[in-house]
Amino acid sequence: MILPDGWKEEQLGNLLDFKNGLNFSQNPNGKRLSFLGVGNFKNKKIIRDVSELDEICLADFPDDDYLLKKDDLVFVRSNGSKELVGRCVIIGEDFDHATYSGFCIRGRLKSETTTAYYIENLIDAGFLRQKLKKDARGSNISNLNQEILGDLLLPFPPLAEQKKIAEVLSAWDKAIELTEKLVAEKELAYSFYVKKLIEEPSKQKVWNEVKLNDILREGEKIPVEDTSLYKKITVKLHKGGLDFFETDRKMSDTRPFYKRHTGELIIGKQNYFNGSIALVSSQFDNCICSNAIMSFSISKKVNGYFVCEALSSNSYLKHHEAFANGTGQKELSESEFLNFTVYLPSLSEQEKIASFLACAKKEITLLRSLATEYRKQKQWLMQKLLTGEMRVTV
Repeated sequence: MILPDGWKEEQLGNLLDFKNGLNFSQNPNGKRLSFLGVGNFKNKKIIRDVSELDEICLADFPDDDYLLKKDDLVFVRSNGSKELVGRCVIIGEDFDHATYSGFCIRGRLKSETTTAYYIENLIDAGFLRQKLKKDARGSNISNLNQEILGDLLLPFPPLAEQKKIAEVLSAWDKAIELTEKLVAEKELAYSFYVKKLIEEPSKQKVWNEVKLNDILREGEKIPVEDTSLYKKITVKLHKGGLDFFETDRKMSDTRPFYKRHTGELIIGKQNYFNGSIALVSSQFDNCICSNAIMSFSISKKVNGYFVCEALSSNSYLKHHEAFANGTGQKELSESEFLNFTVYLPSLSEQEKIASFLACAKKEITLLRSLATEYRKQKQWLMQKLLTGEMRVTV
């Protein structure tokens, strides 16, 4: 990398002292500590409050070296999910007796030539991932160690410019954080609306009970001859909707694949009770999915959006799970599913409720898209600012 005048490359080991976390044995009668585990990282950059941590009990407090301090950087050292290895968060405050997992490495600043936030941005920008790929570890890296971190060569401008860059990137972080917080609040509100508008009336049986066989019909089952001519789709878990599915596995094309059309209800046979259910939007019209996914056309006597929400509500899924076959991953057949019943109000009331929920869902979708765009823009900006390709005025 060709650096601008005044910039220099520095090994991370010259800037941070590293310490592996301990693998603790809990003692229910011991001392209570806050505990940073890999599960606490999520998409966070900074841990600002002790409430974001877990809690453990140890026979005694560990040495100070194992207690977290403000501006410490904590890296994921090892994890079953390889994508998490190398992630890091900043400790934003001095917590009283907070420690960290043995699956983590703590880095503590020993130089005044940089800041924890600037280093975190370098890691977030992908400098560590680039090193791992260059060293032929690639995406298969399952463990990080102090030597790898210490040898990592990173570009640094003068401290004043670092702080200015950090100030710019911090504005984007705040926008992302606020948008994601708003998404979480809107999702919580949406769950409340579904509970009040659909789940509670259904439980109280104030509406008409309708057999699914009266409002749904199995979708076409004519196998497509050449699956390479069509886009494949799958149903995501936890009501995550549809997504395009790309695979190189030859076995996936040995199963029959069927066309799916706008307005159809499709359900994963094995994962319905994990929220694998969605309506086909125009974006996915004429795509194909395998016989592992059920498809149904919906009668015009009912509102498809309302029916989908009713059949995917938490209380409905929990109540009907007992009807599925199998002791492990339960699989549902079309005939079994069509024997279920659902409580429905009049069509006009369905449409009013569906219209309200659809507007609320659209707002969530737009906010998610906005957060995604913010992250993309920040990533582009990091690549420019953290390499000196774009400069800030100090």
